[in-house]
Amino acid sequence: MDGLYNYKIQGPIFREHLQKLDDEELSREARNHVFLCETSIGGPWKIDLFKTNLIKEEFERRGKPELFEVAENLFGTQ
Repeated sequence: MDGLYNYKIQGPIFREHLQKLDDEELSREARNHVFLCETSIGGPWKIDLFKTNLIKEEFERRGKPELFEVAENLFGTQ
């Protein structure tokens, strides 16, 4: 259970997962996590925000930050 919210464990595992996705799959992942952050009552959960930031970093690493912006704009995030 420790690994669930331990970001030192989650970070590398989730980054590796993201790197294996193609752009379409990564965009779907972005939409899902942005949605979770935007619709959570009381604000986003830390783990969802953490993963959303890793997704954004992966798009930036690929040189395609505009694909993340599409997910943000879909749910009204500025």
